[in-house]
Amino acid sequence: MAGIVIPKVTDVNVTIDIDHPQSTVGLTNPNLFVKGDKEGYGEYTTIEDVMADYPMGTPAYNAAYAVFAQPNAPELVAITSYVKDNSGSLTAAAPTPEDLESTPTADGAEITESESPTTATGDVDWTKLTGVAKAAADYFYRNWEFALMPEYDEEDALYLATLIEKGGYDGKGFHLFFPQVSDFTKENPFKDFHRTWCFYHTDADEYYTAALVGKGGAKTVGSISWKFVSDLVDITPESLPITDMQTIDKNGYIAYYTKGANSNQTTDANPLGDFIDTYHGADWIKSETETQLQNLLNNSGKLTFDKAGVAKIEQVLRTILNQATSQTIIDTDDDTGDGIFNLTVKQRADLRKADIAKRLYKGAFFDYQPSGAINHINVGITQDALA
Repeated sequence: MAGIVIPKVTDVNVTIDIDHPQSTVGLTNPNLFVKGDKEGYGEYTTIEDVMADYPMGTPAYNAAYAVFAQPNAPELVAITSYVKDNSGSLTAAAPTPEDLESTPTADGAEITESESPTTATGDVDWTKLTGVAKAAADYFYRNWEFALMPEYDEEDALYLATLIEKGGYDGKGFHLFFPQVSDFTKENPFKDFHRTWCFYHTDADEYYTAALVGKGGAKTVGSISWKFVSDLVDITPESLPITDMQTIDKNGYIAYYTKGANSNQTTDANPLGDFIDTYHGADWIKSETETQLQNLLNNSGKLTFDKAGVAKIEQVLRTILNQATSQTIIDTDDDTGDGIFNLTVKQRADLRKADIAKRLYKGAFFDYQPSGAINHINVGITQDALA
């Protein structure tokens, strides 16, 4: 899938590839995408603030209310308004900062050096995006992680899902999308997306996904299995017959159902088998790496291009990976308890002289295995034959 490379003003570029255990600043906050007569972005810390721009009873207000109604809700709700217009293209590839160009590939975008960023080209410039895709790109690096669409529009939702799947300065995607639908009998339109999980809820007046993000989003990233974010305020569990629940599962939707003493999700995996916490954790690692390395550059005065400077980079990266392990984003070795990751940090002698002359360090790489979870338990019981 070709990437949509969205330029970012930064001195640190991070591209992460994670090893899945099997084939198949804002990371707590939702962003509500709503139609309007102009594009805009706002952040709201109370429902009263939301009401000043979106009156009581509007989809934006109702969804924000569902977020804030949950215990330990996120610190803010972002709202992005967009003008419906899907005439643009989603095969965009555009120049990135720091004299780089992007070449779309099947897995995202390959970033290579170019003579000038103004000469880097792709099929369609990212600035030619329209509608909800343009709005998401314009505010891609703001203070949010979970995309929600309080007033579901399938065409717009597919454009938003594609932008999230393919966007970012590396064209490999960022953020998570939780659309909510009211028809479980049709095939899941998001079945081929890694970063979208589609939820079904019978009562369209209840903002199930907003409540879910409100309760689960503010938890420490990596610490929860989203299947067991339970007992959402003002959300009614499904009471559908088992045949309908099986159809929901077969078509790749997630629903809210009572199991034992609590109500929670039927699953937290999408049709591709991707779990929410895996991608949320990947975004945390990427975001934390960008932030901490940028802080290192900002606060070092001069980060020398020698053994001492490289050691500081390695220390930052190792600290992040160890923290990710403690948050159960990264899996641990059963014998040692250490995080399962590999970190390579090359010394100056192993780097290209052209990069050194440009003061560009390109010698750090790491991979990791995401932490899994037990979401289902099967117990076998052997019973002596009865007389």
